[in-house]
Amino acid sequence: MIETNYLEITSRNGVTVISLNRNPVNAFNWALIQQLSRALHRCAEDSTVHAIVIASKATRVFSAGADLKGLATMNASGQKEFGRFGQSTFKYIQALPKPVIAAVAGAALGGGCELAMACDLRIAGESASFGQPEVILGLAPGWGGTQRLPRLVGKTAALAMILTGESISVQEAFALGLVNKVVPNDKTLKEAILLAERLAQKSPKTIAIIKHAFHQGLSEPLEKGLDIETNAFLETLETDDAQEGIQAFLEKRTPLFKGT
Repeated sequence: MIETNYLEITSRNGVTVISLNRNPVNAFNWALIQQLSRALHRCAEDSTVHAIVIASKATRVFSAGADLKGLATMNASGQKEFGRFGQSTFKYIQALPKPVIAAVAGAALGGGCELAMACDLRIAGESASFGQPEVILGLAPGWGGTQRLPRLVGKTAALAMILTGESISVQEAFALGLVNKVVPNDKTLKEAILLAERLAQKSPKTIAIIKHAFHQGLSEPLEKGLDIETNAFLETLETDDAQEGIQAFLEKRTPLFKGT
């Protein structure tokens, strides 16, 4: 186990768990967002890491978003740099060639909600809630709220959340498609790790190709997206892992993927 100031990082069975650990509400200051960025880059470069879980050591909150006290002490240049760095960090999560799962047990607000949305999948506890309360402070969401939220839950629900600043329950989040699965609070991290372990058994190269095609294709018109999909399929077909997967299926055995 590796401990930094505001993160706890553990690795097992090809899965790295990055737990936010800045009391009391995992508010993002410069140190936390920079540590998270560094941890993600290390995971990307580590060939033994096949899936990532982002969680919280706090029991009642995933993250309450930006540290407002810290933000208030920054000059205009510092605020802009902080906002852009947070945005680039969350964009990096989406661009990572490895699956990233958010384990949300508690409130995910502002930047906390945006962090969860930047992940590929979200497992949430029964007490979880999600919100973009920036408007209450006279602010706009700055780390993906206006863009990822409507893509996940639709324009109508997203705009209502963003304009009112009101949170939604985990049941509402599940119904809207923001959450993949709801579990008891004390099972949230365990379920996220189990899912990550299943993904870690898949071909790393195929996962990377799928993620790239998925996100790139959704930003294009349908016809262009379908072309991107075709190219992704053909790219995977040329891999050793695809040949192994097909052969394993025909031989009725578990494939042994090597990421090539």
